[in-house]
Amino acid sequence: MIRFKIGKTNLTLCFSFLAVVTLCVLLYGERVILLSVISCLLHELGHIAAMKAYGVNIKEIRLYGGGMKITCAPKFLTLSKELVIALSGAAVNFLICILSAAFFKTLSVINLTLGVFNLLPIGYLDGGRAADVILERFPKLKVPVVFIKAFTAASLFIMIAFAVLSGAINLSIFVTAAFLATSEALIHTKKAE
Repeated sequence: MIRFKIGKTNLTLCFSFLAVVTLCVLLYGERVILLSVISCLLHELGHIAAMKAYGVNIKEIRLYGGGMKITCAPKFLTLSKELVIALSGAAVNFLICILSAAFFKTLSVINLTLGVFNLLPIGYLDGGRAADVILERFPKLKVPVVFIKAFTAASLFIMIAFAVLSGAINLSIFVTAAFLATSEALIHTKKAE
């Protein structure tokens, strides 16, 4: 693990992040993986920019095998600000998709995929965060846990089915689905406690 500070923010680079990137380069080639990593970093910079715009103090940015996690000091924000922060990463991906569509198809497809994928209402993803924010602010919208689990399972099934039908099935799809299913189960286990 490598740690350093940028201003008041701790930046942690876990070896699992480097291991996953290296494995992906070996499996899929450096060009697509490099574009994917850059697109993911730009996605996260979208969140960071929105946080900074709303005065949120970022304590840590951690890059690890499962992606990137941003830890912030607690701060109450309005519903609209919370949603802007949650959805700003996908907005950056869609903007890059549109701007690169005419001249760089690979980059456009990567960003479209990242944007849509991150909007899935799975707890670990941006769509899940947005759903949590809405459900926290409107407790009368009690959504049964069974419905949330069923929707999560359906989302993961659709993701895998899309990969199979498009001929893009590979190890990373199954690993991603397993990671999301496990993280979702852990999130709901913690909420139940």
